Amino acid sequence: QRHEVPSNFRRLLGPKLRRLAGQEKIEK
Repeated sequence: QRHEVPSNFRRLLGPKLRRLAGQEKIEK
């Protein structure tokens, strides 16, 4: 069984993941 992720869920996580990635780049 595959776990499908709703498009809206990805939409909400997208920006957060980008922010985390940006913070990591700034810290490093």
